[in-house]
Amino acid sequence: MPIVLAVGLAALALRIGIDVGQPLLADDIWWHVALGRVFLAAGRLPTIEPLLFTSAGHPQFYHEWLFQLAAAELEQWGGMLALRLTQGVLTAAIVQQVYAFARSQGLDRRLALVAALTLPLFAYQRLVQLRPELVSILGFYALLNLYCVPRLTRARVALLLALLVLWANAHATVLIVFPFLAAYLVAGGAELAVRSRRHLWTLVAAVLAPTLNPQAARIYYFYLLHDDNNPLVRVVDEWGRIFVIPRGFAHVLPWSSPLVLWCFGLVTLAIVLLALRRLYRSRGERPPASEPYRLLWAALALCAAAFGVRFLWLLPVAVVTLLHAGGQALAPAGRRCTLVLGCVAVLIAHLAGPDTRGYRYPLNSEALAGWTSPSAVQRKFLPEAIAAIAASRYSGNLYAPYGISGYASYVLHPRVRLFLNGRYDSYSRAVYDDHFRALAGGRTLQAIIERYGIDAFLVPLSDDYYALVYSLAVMGWCEGYRDDTALWLIAPTAGAACPAQLSVGGDLTELPTARADVGAALRHALTHQRYAEAARIAGMAAAPPARVSHTGLCALHARLEGELGAVAARPLLASVAAAHAFCAGAASAGEP
Repeated sequence: MPIVLAVGLAALALRIGIDVGQPLLADDIWWHVALGRVFLAAGRLPTIEPLLFTSAGHPQFYHEWLFQLAAAELEQWGGMLALRLTQGVLTAAIVQQVYAFARSQGLDRRLALVAALTLPLFAYQRLVQLRPELVSILGFYALLNLYCVPRLTRARVALLLALLVLWANAHATVLIVFPFLAAYLVAGGAELAVRSRRHLWTLVAAVLAPTLNPQAARIYYFYLLHDDNNPLVRVVDEWGRIFVIPRGFAHVLPWSSPLVLWCFGLVTLAIVLLALRRLYRSRGERPPASEPYRLLWAALALCAAAFGVRFLWLLPVAVVTLLHAGGQALAPAGRRCTLVLGCVAVLIAHLAGPDTRGYRYPLNSEALAGWTSPSAVQRKFLPEAIAAIAASRYSGNLYAPYGISGYASYVLHPRVRLFLNGRYDSYSRAVYDDHFRALAGGRTLQAIIERYGIDAFLVPLSDDYYALVYSLAVMGWCEGYRDDTALWLIAPTAGAACPAQLSVGGDLTELPTARADVGAALRHALTHQRYAEAARIAGMAAAPPARVSHTGLCALHARLEGELGAVAARPLLASVAAAHAFCAGAASAGEP
């Protein structure tokens, strides 16, 4: 069994190492670095959001400013490689601190390893992305390790306060640690007596320490005022409840994994049963002095994770509580080794399954070559298209999807500003909603362009952007760049070179030739507002005199007139004049 366990741990470490060390995966790290550059250049925190053109009039809360400043310094010093190495160091330090925390709570090496293995099970999404949350996870377990000891030394107190100040300026979630420290202070025994005066005064100083930042207390009530701009509850991969899976996010977010849900439910059930057993056994006798605060810790961790998915990294605290309570049952070495092996098997299955594919780095030769390149950029950020924009003379207001905007700011700022990015608090809810309304194309898109002054669009070649691309073609926009992944569209008045007028229809995707019924294919394209695809199907359907084809063409004509107006809709059917005439004649004759 030790050999099997060693092989399993090695395979697990290799898989996690590849994913953690891959070219930067997080969408947000790019605008974090871009903001840090602004801070370095200005020497202060700006009052106006510098990366976006849609944030005017909204108060700015730089609750991650120190992380952004440090990321920009690292990037200037060592490029992307320095950032990737930093992520690896932070992840390794986090796992070490979780292990050290379990050991400090009386668990032996094998059980402490089990506790550490539950962190990537519940929070793999956090570990593989370089974001301020890594600082929060590391700070949380480091503070528990510093504070939760029988005797506090002055050196521990000084280090604890310094770490709190750093965490508070790197990420405002520092407040999450105080209930855990307070639970250890007052719930160490049946009498709920305060442990020591030094513990008490250290906690008081710790509560005050986070106010040492450039924005004072304002940085913390950001979470309360967030609704004034854009409700945090809309950030589904952060504040969604673990038992509510939003539509369209399956196999992307941590709680969309059935395995994670089952494990969360099992841990919750076990903690409830443990609390009931302790309550029953406490009648007439004093409970063990070490139990109350651990149960409080477990309750706090489970409640936080249930109502905010971003706090799933707290689950090892609950696991440590369970392992400590089951110490006698797990006393035989064979049982502990079997438990570790079982955890390794579960975690390997989780990381190899479909629920984590969004975070796994591919292992083919091309991807591995990119992994070894210090300056590699994942293709999902459209690096070739953004490099082409940077090489052009374009400057202005660029619309790009949420997941691309961060890298666009990283490369194109200050010449180009973006529509939105991952800083949900820096723009209004209307901006967030208009970002998706633009995909409908037609008059809605025209109104959004005029409202915000958009003069360029960068979009992936995807079915989702059919209506938008076709509508821009009707409006006379130009094709500034195209490759097999992206399309850059420029307004004729944007001041940049316009090498080619965008052709109606383009080649964004293949036609659904597998459909035998052309009319059904056309209706499918119309239902999904894929006007470019519908135009080409209309051209195919114009030749045969089938009634269903003509009916489909008339439906296309009516849909386009409703979306774009009669005049703007005509160019689409210009290539099928006979069908256009048929629809016009049928309408004038009152035919269906």
